[in-house]
Amino acid sequence: MSKIYLAKKSKRIFARLVDVLILFVLTLATFFALTPLTFDSKTYNENVNSSLIYYENSGLYLKKKNGYFSFTSIIDFNTIESLTNFEYEEGETKTNINMLKSLYTFYSEKYVDYDGTYNLSLDTFKTNILKINSEVSNIKDFIVTENNVNITLIDETLDKTTILFICDTFSKAADIVNKCSAVQAIENENKQILLNSILYVFPCLFFYCFILEFLIPVCSKHGETIGKYIFKLMVISKDGYELEKIYYLPRFLSYLIIEVILSFATIGGTFLISYTMFQFTKKRRCIHDYLSKSCVVDKELSFVFKNKKIEEAYKNKYGEEYEQEFKAN
Repeated sequence: MSKIYLAKKSKRIFARLVDVLILFVLTLATFFALTPLTFDSKTYNENVNSSLIYYENSGLYLKKKNGYFSFTSIIDFNTIESLTNFEYEEGETKTNINMLKSLYTFYSEKYVDYDGTYNLSLDTFKTNILKINSEVSNIKDFIVTENNVNITLIDETLDKTTILFICDTFSKAADIVNKCSAVQAIENENKQILLNSILYVFPCLFFYCFILEFLIPVCSKHGETIGKYIFKLMVISKDGYELEKIYYLPRFLSYLIIEVILSFATIGGTFLISYTMFQFTKKRRCIHDYLSKSCVVDKELSFVFKNKKIEEAYKNKYGEEYEQEFKAN
């Protein structure tokens, strides 16, 4: 008599978690081991250095240990005077910052190098950048001397408003540097270098998926993965016999395509559908179980024949009453 006991949900879930964990650990370990071969670090670092030169030459960014940062993202300007004379300290390094001078120098001398059609004259800078004589600006005049620059205000009581206006104007200039075609081309090339390297994770994933989800089950007696072996589960046909080896291929392919590849594309959607089916179907079958005509049972409690012919021979030999049932525990 054949006895079939379906695998408990908890055992099946933990077995799958073990398999997934092993898959991702092996995949990531191999991926990071191959990274020195797949990642063009020389070109990447050269590009980083090239982009940093653009930031440095603009005069709008402050150099720190881990890169360049716009003045407005680091410094708190509290007074009008701080726009032209601010001492920034980082460790033992002191930097004197003249924000207005840097802004004027950028537009009057360097703007053309950062996608500007031409550098701005003093009058154009006053009108187009500082918005002097417009309703949006509290700046009365912009004064350029041999060694310094300064501003006069229309309303001295609106100094905080003016500081915010200058900081916003400075941020727009810094954004021009960040978004200029040369910098963007460098960053896009580095993004492609990173993407090309990251894509190697998929061959690693498919390689270990093939070993863990196809090769090991095919070579094992009852289609066990490592997780199923640990939790004493086995794969059989939906009719209650040992699953023929030929069905392990559609079982593996459906798992790979539907529950791995399509899960990436659907943000886990197909995986959720498959394991919702597992929770609520009579024989607790996922999509790959249906497509391979299989189910998972408890190896310790179940007694399974290889095929119906052997079952008939066993019944005739021992003369026992034949009964086969599936129990959902």
